Amino acid sequence: MIHSEPSMEWQNEIHHRMLSESRTAFAELCEAVLDHLVDHLVQSGITNDEQLCETVATDTLLLYEQNPKRYDPERGLGLVGYLRMDARGDLKNAADKVERRQRKTISIDDPDIADRIAGRNNIQEERELNEWVEAITGQDVNAIIEDLRNELSETEIEIIHLWIIENVRETEPYADLLQIAHKPIEVQRREVKNAKDRLKKKLTRFGKRRKRD
Repeated sequence: MIHSEPSMEWQNEIHHRMLSESRTAFAELCEAVLDHLVDHLVQSGITNDEQLCETVATDTLLLYEQNPKRYDPERGLGLVGYLRMDARGDLKNAADKVERRQRKTISIDDPDIADRIAGRNNIQEERELNEWVEAITGQDVNAIIEDLRNELSETEIEIIHLWIIENVRETEPYADLLQIAHKPIEVQRREVKNAKDRLKKKLTRFGKRRKRD
């Protein structure tokens, strides 16, 4: 249920008081109109983000406070109708911006994303892991495996082969190596990610040793 809209008489009066820079007019406007604007935006279907609706409704009122002359009653639209129209346009722009940002943003902590981009370094997201390894160590992956054979377990060596050389992204082969295939898939993904993170640290330490030598 949408909060009711104040009468046109009240809207005309509050607008006149805003133009006259009344000290209390804006507070009264917010009290009477903010919930109505939020309800209208939530029910508009533009977005399911109620917090964004509240933010846009508040910003719309603040913009009006900064320049009440933006609203022209001579155009035949009541003040609240004007604010609703203004808020809807701003909400659509804000929702579009959020959607564009979400399309561009990926989280390496998301298990599904982690499986697909496991070959990318957490710091250098746009560099393939084998290139990153070579950059920090000065060696290709096969040479590193030989140098680190005494420091890596057979399981870790096999993980490196799958991960960096064969470019395997699925969780299942790693889960089989780690003997955790019987666990829930969410647990498998987490433990596989932890195993890869431990290998990243070992490779980083090896690279630092190489640079010191």
